[in-house]
Formats: sequence, structure tokens, C-alpha cells
Amino acid sequence: MTDTKKLEADRMNGAETGLPHRHERSLFSLDSPIRYFDQIADVYALADLQNTTGGRARRVRRARVMELFDKPGGRVLDVGCGPGVLVSSMLSRGCEFWGLDGSPRMIEQCNQDFGGRDRTHFVVGNATALPFEDGFFDAVTCLGVIDRIEEYALAVREMARVLKQDGTLIIAVGNLLSPAAFWRNYIYSPLVALVRPFYYGLLKKPRKPTLSPIANLQRASTYQKLVEARGCAATDIVYFNFDLLPAPLDEMYPDFAVSVADKAEGLRFGSLKWLGQAFLLKSKKLGAGLLQQGPQNPGEGRNESDEQQRTAPQIQDHLPGAYQRV
Repeated sequence: MTDTKKLEADRMNGAETGLPHRHERSLFSLDSPIRYFDQIADVYALADLQNTTGGRARRVRRARVMELFDKPGGRVLDVGCGPGVLVSSMLSRGCEFWGLDGSPRMIEQCNQDFGGRDRTHFVVGNATALPFEDGFFDAVTCLGVIDRIEEYALAVREMARVLKQDGTLIIAVGNLLSPAAFWRNYIYSPLVALVRPFYYGLLKKPRKPTLSPIANLQRASTYQKLVEARGCAATDIVYFNFDLLPAPLDEMYPDFAVSVADKAEGLRFGSLKWLGQAFLLKSKKLGAGLLQQGPQNPGEGRNESDEQQRTAPQIQDHLPGAYQRV
């Protein structure tokens, strides 16, 4: 048995996790996000190394984030840091790194892997109530998390609050306009979730950790309005994860699916960039006064005078290149 498979087997049986054994849970139950990520904390980072579309998507996402990142030497907060996927990249830029995650096991993993390094800090916390003072960070990132947060607008407000003026906010969000993302999120995954309990029950197999199959996909324009309402100006929208094979074909033929995704990555330069299953939205925090005056919900409290005074620039639909300037 490989080390990865052994970790997987131990995790499934509740070894060293402080969690109940698998037979104590219903085959039909779903794990809360915190419980789910607690259970996969010790193997989560290994997925980045796999030649699958999921592993590839995470690698590409990290690369695109670092291309957008413009605060070397600054204080950086990663909301939903997982096992510390951005730590090494940020430290190499001379940054001081703070990682926050709702999963205690993920933070344990961070401390185990990076706790001995200078300029690293890790804390268990909630994205909708960040335990930091106003204007503390030069940059805030949030990757693969916000579309699992019910009160995502409140999380955006909190991330904007802890940013310094002219600080950088980079958020990754599942793309509602992507046919592949829509199929996987709203059709394929829910169907699999319905069938899975019967499969494990018939074969008398232990149930694997199971997260709710539905994430909150959104259009980029929705998040542009959210950050503007919190006193930030959107500057870049970058689409990624051009996995064009619909599930489960991408899982059945991973090598072919990764090859197709590699070739399709060039779509981010043109009019078909919306086919990417996710996007990164980069924004800059404006003056503190605008942050206090912004409406809680996009569009609320705006009038013609508000629109004339607003300094956030508008989307330029025809700008060439992978980065859609806004």
C-alpha cells in the first residue's frame, strides 16, 4: 500500500482525527464543510501533484494568482488557506503570511509543515468574522472557498475591511456561465450524491467524506458589484480551468482530459474565456470613506449622483489578452 493510500485508509477509519469511525455515520448524511476538510487535511495537498483535471486546476489557479499578485514584501492573508498552498510562493516574494481556515486539522497541517518558518502565522477562524483589525493587510486572497460560504457578501465585506488602502484583493469563484461547471455542479454531482449511498450500502463499503455537491457559482459581474459596494475597484478578471470534457469523462480518462485542458487554456485570451470553470477577480481598495459609505447589497442606496461620484472604472469588453481589465 502506498503512503497516499495508507493515509486515505487511516483517514476513512477515523485514525488520529478525533472523529467517529465511519460506521457511526449514516450512509445518507453529508459532512459539514469543516468536518469534511478536517477529514481530508492530511491528503489534500497531495491532490495538487496528481495528473488529473482537479490537480491541474489547482496548479493553474496558483500560477495565475501569483501572476496577479503585486504586493511583494507585504502582509498577506489567505482566507481558507487549507494546508498552506500559497505559503511557499508568498514567502519567496518576501511576504509575511497569515493563513486562516475553518478546519482545525488544516491549521494543524499548516503548523506542522510551515510553523517553524519565520513570517508565518496560522489561525482557525471564520471568513465572515475575521479576527484582525481594520486595514492590517497589504493583500488578501481567497481561493476555492467563497462559493461554499452562504453569507459570501459578508465574507467579501470582511476581506475588504482588513485591507489597507490600495491593498489587493484576489478572489477565486466558480463560473456560472461555464457549461462544464454548471453541468458538474447542478446536475452531475447532485445525481452522484443521490446514488452514492446505495452504492456504498450494497457493496458494504465505508462511506467516504462527502461534501454538499452544490457550490454557489456566480457571474464575474456579480462579484465586481460586491467588491465595489465594499469600497474596492475591480481591476482584473482572469478565467481558468478549461476542463472541457464533461464529468465523468474527465475522471474516466484523466490523461486525455488534462491534455485537452492544457490546449484549451489558450481560450482565456479571447472571446471564449467564459468557458473557464472558474475565474479570479482582482480588485484594489479605495479610500476608507468609500468603504464606510458602500451599500451592504449591490445596487442598494445608489442614485445618479452616487454613480457620477463612483471612481471604479467600467469593464472594457474588448481588451486583448488573458486579463480582462475592468
